[in-house]
Amino acid sequence: EHGHGTHIAGIINANAGEGNYCLVSIKYYNPNIDGNQNLAAFIKAVKYAINIKVDFINFSGGGENFDYGEYRVTESALNRHIRFIVAAGNESHNLDDTCNYYPACYDSRIIMVGNLKNVTPIERAPSSNYGFKVNRWEVGTDVLSTLPGGKTGRMSGTSQATAVATGKLVREQLAE
Repeated sequence: EHGHGTHIAGIINANAGEGNYCLVSIKYYNPNIDGNQNLAAFIKAVKYAINIKVDFINFSGGGENFDYGEYRVTESALNRHIRFIVAAGNESHNLDDTCNYYPACYDSRIIMVGNLKNVTPIERAPSSNYGFKVNRWEVGTDVLSTLPGGKTGRMSGTSQATAVATGKLVREQLAE
């Protein structure tokens, strides 16, 4: 409804470039249900991604509450060598003080992506969570991408930076 997922998919495709890959969009979030139901839907979506043997999972979201079921499914994906690329969050928190943004903080194998405002000079977007636990940075500010209905638009955040990172990682794998 918002266009967030379409925007993210467009960024991944733009950064992955040409090659033989398949982007699988799994919509799980429903604004009309509560957080626990959306969390259960997220777990089901990750299990589906594991079952179809994806190489990457891009997750442009998260929250501040640890959940054992979410942790277990995240570990299951990582243990199957799926690269889990996750947004660091947009709360301007230093995650080295308290790493409490999940699923990003569950495991050091997760690629946690922060949002840069620009690269010349390198400048973190003020809203991006930060710290040494954020192990990848990409420009996710004012990114132009696809929107529903054949439109385009600009959005900013660690979600967009995560999509840039995912696209680049897909392109790197295709080049191998």
